[in-house]
Amino acid sequence: MQIGQALRLKTGEYGVVSQRPRRIGAFDTVQFRAAATDVHHVQEVVLSKMDCLNLFYRTRDKKIPVVTGYQLDGQTIDYVPTTEQSLRQVTPKYEYFDAFDSNISGFRHANQLPPNAQTFIKELEKRIDRQISIVGVGPDREQVIHL
Repeated sequence: MQIGQALRLKTGEYGVVSQRPRRIGAFDTVQFRAAATDVHHVQEVVLSKMDCLNLFYRTRDKKIPVVTGYQLDGQTIDYVPTTEQSLRQVTPKYEYFDAFDSNISGFRHANQLPPNAQTFIKELEKRIDRQISIVGVGPDREQVIHL
């Protein structure tokens, strides 16, 4: 079973009304940075589902995959191609971050997060060039950490 399908089953990622399965993939820092800076001018980011990332600790490598670039025509690029044809030809380039084995759903302060989770957040902030101001650690409204 693919990791995305397993995550969907474990985390209940289905449409509320339609019950259709949601597509799950690695966080794409290149796409996000382009959308956040060029299109929507996002200032701060809310990172939800952080509590689900501990499931990666159960994988063989115990790593969280993140798309940090693309391969296009034999070269590594760190931007979203401007043509549909080029976009269809890119291959994602992944970096892998150490997973954590803690249930963080009861945490309410950043210093409670495991070191690997704190490192993951800081690395994402660098790659998306935006501050992550809130981290969701569970499905309930109050299950958040303000950074």
